[in-house]
Amino acid sequence: MSSCVLAVDNDPMVLGGLLRLAQDTPIQVETATSGPQGIDLISQAPDKYRAVLLDYEMPGMNGDEVARRMREINPNLKIIMLSGTENEEVVKSCYAAGAERFVLKAQDSGKIRDILLSVVSDGEADEIDLDGESALQNAALIDSTLKMKGYSRAMANIARVVKKVSPSNETVLIQGESGVGKELVARGIHTNSPRADKPFIAINCGAIPKDLLESELFGHERGAFTGAVQSKKGKFLLANNGTLFLDEIGDLEPSLQVKLLRALQEKTIEPVGSQMSIKVNIRIVAATHRNLAELVEKGLFREDLYYRLKVFPITIAPLRERPEDIEPIVQHIINLKEEETGTKRKISDAAMRAFKSLPWPGNVRQLEAAVKYAFLNSTRVIQVDSIDPELLSAKNRFDQLARQSRLMSHDEFTKIVFEMEKSLLEDAMKMAGNVKNRAADLLGISHQAMNYRRRRLGLEAEPETEKAETKNNPMEV
Repeated sequence: MSSCVLAVDNDPMVLGGLLRLAQDTPIQVETATSGPQGIDLISQAPDKYRAVLLDYEMPGMNGDEVARRMREINPNLKIIMLSGTENEEVVKSCYAAGAERFVLKAQDSGKIRDILLSVVSDGEADEIDLDGESALQNAALIDSTLKMKGYSRAMANIARVVKKVSPSNETVLIQGESGVGKELVARGIHTNSPRADKPFIAINCGAIPKDLLESELFGHERGAFTGAVQSKKGKFLLANNGTLFLDEIGDLEPSLQVKLLRALQEKTIEPVGSQMSIKVNIRIVAATHRNLAELVEKGLFREDLYYRLKVFPITIAPLRERPEDIEPIVQHIINLKEEETGTKRKISDAAMRAFKSLPWPGNVRQLEAAVKYAFLNSTRVIQVDSIDPELLSAKNRFDQLARQSRLMSHDEFTKIVFEMEKSLLEDAMKMAGNVKNRAADLLGISHQAMNYRRRRLGLEAEPETEKAETKNNPMEV
């Protein structure tokens, strides 16, 4: 692929400096002195340039508008935006326009050269040392690409990976614990892809009874089974020309794994009760909180389907590994509740420290429920005593164990997580008016999963047929 880069800036001195940066490198730099001239060069040879170094502040047409026009011509073009100042709205606008990077002109020239080398070589842009990226830049990139809040390096790297993989049609496998935001990442892939104006259809493979899931995926003909009084389109057809998000793919039954593999390989489906194959054009994004490699070793998941799905894997770190994201998420949830209720809340420094110090085994979903509880349990200011006391009790247990020893036992850890999950489900039931279906929706899990977890946590009696099979480990799923 070409290593040619187009530099667009109305300042000849800046262009001269960029040309000097490329000396003694395999990069060939061409220049343009205005946005319209740069757009014209891209139009004449869309595939000639691998990347564009683009000034934001230019007379007549700012860099974000130039970037949009260029990416309409070549969606795979890498845009590196240059600016003399760092302003929150400017940074957001640049990333929203499709910029790969936002770079201050005053930044170290060696770093700019490294970024250039990265985008024109086989190396990946996210492998460059990002310590120089500001929290503001990371937050703008995460928000514009993923519609998520945070400014951690981990999530900024996820956003860059999403920008990189989105233009292709390859299958993506998103891995991560429950509640980390896998569906938001899947939507980010869709909205940053050429299929953005086509359907995004999501289905939770673990939330639908196995005898109905085939029909939900592939559709059925009238009379195909008892109750099929009319034909129905499945998710594959509804997502045609767009993106199909298969959530909790690890819960898929073996018989359906075979049919899904065939659909992916042949790009055709057969509705239940039909002998006719239907051609489909969809992009598959799958997600799971389970370890598919282990399921393959145990014979519970087909190896060929695993590799078919894992063309491009993305792993989202749990919230406890990116605590810097907690504060912006908390503030975002408070802002949403203020809009919803028409009441204002501030949060004390002590309460924010308490939120940031908790381990959050339920990740963002658990944090969201806890902030909503604290919001409703406060008046003008969210204080520490507004937070669910059971959460703080678990936190005190962690602190006490940490003071006694640097390492807690697995049994102690399991017991604390058990108590926190139990508190999470109880809070969800309170917020849902003790209606389990609504509580399950708040937590983003299926009704069946809600019943299962409640039984495991001792919140309701188990059916006699399951009691004999239930193990005592509260961490087991």
